[in-house]
Amino acid sequence: MVLHDRIADELIDHKSLGAFIYLINAGRELEFSVNGIECFISCDKSSGFVSLWSENREQSFDSAEDLLVNALAGEDKLLAVWDKIEIKTLF
Repeated sequence: MVLHDRIADELIDHKSLGAFIYLINAGRELEFSVNGIECFISCDKSSGFVSLWSENREQSFDSAEDLLVNALAGEDKLLAVWDKIEIKTLF
């Protein structure tokens, strides 16, 4: 198993914040739900922005870390509900 796959497993199995940051910065995308809200996170390497799409709304941030701390999933900060996310797909 290659290192990248092990880090992906760490995100999926343990919801590791470090794995999330590494994978999003590496260009991966994440589809998940939390509290009944469907969410999608992507990184546009050409513009340098990381975005969270939820409830037909885009929130853009300068980094994966900034997104974790400041993005809203519904009325909650993503970091506050991180342990409750249900990962659907890691692209």
